[in-house]
Amino acid sequence: HDNYEYTLSFYIKRGEILYLNSKWDESLAVFNEAIKKASSLYDRCRINGYKVTLYRMKNDLKTALTVGLQALEELGISLKKFPGEAEVKEEIEQINKLCDFKDTKQLYDLFELQDPLKLSAMILLTACFAPAYFLGSRLINIIGIRMSEITIKYGNNPYSSIGYIFLSSITLAGDSDRKSVV
Repeated sequence: HDNYEYTLSFYIKRGEILYLNSKWDESLAVFNEAIKKASSLYDRCRINGYKVTLYRMKNDLKTALTVGLQALEELGISLKKFPGEAEVKEEIEQINKLCDFKDTKQLYDLFELQDPLKLSAMILLTACFAPAYFLGSRLINIIGIRMSEITIKYGNNPYSSIGYIFLSSITLAGDSDRKSVV
C-alpha cells in the first residue's frame, strides 16, 4: 500500500480512536498530519476542536486556548486571551442592546442555524471556555457573549443553551471583575 494516500477522513477517525483510548500524544500527532491535508476551513476547525480538547486533557491549558483562539480567528472571531475589565464591560453593554427582548420566548422561537462555520465557532467557543476559566481569564465572559450573539444573529443550535448559561452567569453573578491569574 505504498501508493495509498490516506484521506483526511482516515486521519480524523484514527485521531479520534487514539483520543478515545487516551493516547493523547499519538492523537495530536495524527491531527497535526490531518491539518496539513485539510483544504477547507470547516475541516481545519473540526481538527482544531479536537486539538483544543486534547491539549486540555494533557493539562496544557495555554496551548489549548491558543489553538482555539487561532481557529476562531480563521472564522473572523478575534478574541484576546486576557481581555481587560473595560473590554468585558463594553461587550456586556453591546450584548444588552442586542438582547433587548420583551419575552425570552423570542429566543426559543429563533430559526435554526444553517451555517456549518457558525456552528464550528460555537463548538470552538465552548471548547475554549474551560482553559480560559482555569487560566483565570475574563475571556469566559466574552465567550458567553459571542455564543449568544451568534445564536441571536444566525439561529438556534445545540450549543445555544451553553452560551446563554455562560451569559447568564456573568450578568446575574456580576463576574466581569474576575482577575486574571496569568
